[in-house]
Order: sequence, then C-alpha cells, then structure tokens
Amino acid sequence: MPVISAVSSVSAASSTYEATSAALAESALGSLLESPELLQSLASRSFKYLPPSYTMVLSTLWGLINVNENSTLVQSDVERAVREVGGSAADGMALWSQMDPEYEGVISAGDFAQNEYLTKTITEMLETVQENVDQAREEEMAKSATSNSLLDYAAPGGASGSILDLFA
Repeated sequence: MPVISAVSSVSAASSTYEATSAALAESALGSLLESPELLQSLASRSFKYLPPSYTMVLSTLWGLINVNENSTLVQSDVERAVREVGGSAADGMALWSQMDPEYEGVISAGDFAQNEYLTKTITEMLETVQENVDQAREEEMAKSATSNSLLDYAAPGGASGSILDLFA
C-alpha cells in the first residue's frame, strides 16, 4: 500500500470517529435537555410568555450534572448524568470530550458557562427546549386541574361530583 493511501485511510478513519463522537455527544446533550428533571425545573422557573433563556437552561443543566454541588465537574459527573437519562457510557464520554477539548480533566463553573460546544449546541436546541418546557408546564397544570380538592369544587368547571365526595 502506498504511503499516501495509508495516510488517507487513517485520516478518513479519524474523520469518521470524530463525526460519530460528535453525534453521540449531541445525542447525549439532547437527552439531558429533554430529561423530565430539567424540564420540570425550567417549567417551575419560567412562564408561558417568558420562556427559559439560554442562561437559565445552562445553569439548570449545571445543577443536573453537578450533583456534588461543588465548583467543578469531572468526567464521571457527566457520564453519570447521561446514564441517568438513558444514555451509555460511550455517550457520556463523547459529551465529556466535547466539553473538555483540552483534556484538562476538570471543568470549572466558569469554563462550563463559556464552553463553546455547549453555547453552540444549546443555542441550536433552545427553541425545542422551550417548547418541551411549555408542554411540561401544560401537563403539570392539567394534572393539578383535576386534583378534586376543595377549591376545585368552587372553581368554574371545577371538580365533578359532590363536595361531600371529598369526605367519603
């Protein structure tokens, strides 16, 4: 095999790996951004006509990943968070490699907030996140609207049946 052909094969394999890794990372981040915990947190901190901002999504994501509540993240934090939303260890590793491109092994809160990959990807996904938050908020409101509490009986179109059913 000529040297140029061997170099081309290695280059092509490297490009394929990078593309696969980037796709895994995006999928992992998407899963984190679609997690019920993140959506419920954002729904409770935003309003229908004032949806969650990029900064709010980023800070909520930090809280979801940083369960130790310290000022840094390590690879195992990201991998754990990704596994908790149904991803694999490979997905977590791919996301970590995008978040820590300099291979420092730790990400501070400041570096997380200014991470180019997170900024780009969350910005691209922000509209979808906002729609999912709105849907989560509506589902929560629908659940609470059918609670059959004492106040529901007094509300127009409230609970059905007799108020005495509460005491049965």
